[in-house]
Amino acid sequence: MGSLSIAGKRNSDKAEGYATMTIATNGNMDANEGINSISNSGNFSSLFLFEEVAYPNNVKLTAFGEDDELITNLEGNTIGTFSAPFPTVVPFDPEVEAYYAEQVKGTDYVKLKAIGVTDAIPANQGVILVGKSESATSALMKPATVERAADLSSNMFAHTAGVTTTTAAGDYVLARGNQGIGFYEANAGGTLAMNKAFLRMGTSNVAAFRLVVDEEVTAIDGVTTEKADAPIYDLSGRRVLNTIKGGIYIQKGKKFIVK
Repeated sequence: MGSLSIAGKRNSDKAEGYATMTIATNGNMDANEGINSISNSGNFSSLFLFEEVAYPNNVKLTAFGEDDELITNLEGNTIGTFSAPFPTVVPFDPEVEAYYAEQVKGTDYVKLKAIGVTDAIPANQGVILVGKSESATSALMKPATVERAADLSSNMFAHTAGVTTTTAAGDYVLARGNQGIGFYEANAGGTLAMNKAFLRMGTSNVAAFRLVVDEEVTAIDGVTTEKADAPIYDLSGRRVLNTIKGGIYIQKGKKFIVK
């Protein structure tokens, strides 16, 4: 910024009454530098002071890895949640991807779906942010301008965009628990910070919800190997004879969840 001048005038019968505030810099301005000069005629009414303020749009991302049992097929190194009362764009440096959520009914899985890299995250929508490298420990979310807002009409994430929120029974927040990072049930009556995403599941007996990223994951009722047309394998590539409710398996090259 080169300089900024703002003038104030009292009224028409005191035409000489004015004030001018000038902020000038030679390239880089210290955030604490403040007003360089104020000049006035002695009869002025008001000044406008612009100050930089902190806003929680710099999202902290937490490292995750193979020991985090509740995360499946999520390619990345760090993770966090975000929402805002205005549309935002996903940063490219460091490289970050954004996901919204759809529940696979009848399971403790939440299916994450990627938001297009050229799309904006709409206002008042909760998302998960995933850093693609170990150095992506934070993500600075900036307001969208001309970017098209993604369609998140099926998004099941709740949000705290612009306000803190009191947790209720059946709310799940991203945390590190005894199974690693996942969405664990929060204590009712707690406070969630603004600009976060969480799950509001209502009545649920699930201790923690798992995260799975796969466009082809579906829920299938009562799959058994005896009736299967092709062998079924677990995620480690081992053939299984009996599936377990809620488990993820591979058949004919596609993953499914037993409902």
